[in-house]
Amino acid sequence: AVQFVGGWEGLRLVAYQDVVGVWTACYGETKGIKPGMKFTPKQCDAMFIGSLTDHEQGMRACLDAPDAIPE
Repeated sequence: AVQFVGGWEGLRLVAYQDVVGVWTACYGETKGIKPGMKFTPKQCDAMFIGSLTDHEQGMRACLDAPDAIPE
């Protein structure tokens, strides 16, 4: 998932304001991001995996057979 989403979202290791002014970092993470924050790729991967876990139920609701999808 990191590779798939990262290919679309891109990886930014320093916090930046997106096009609407929201502070963003890593693979599009916005939760808790503040100006001047810096991250390593490993931190971004962990943050992204945590975000997937947080949003898993919502993602599952969008899929017909979520458990049938190969890892």
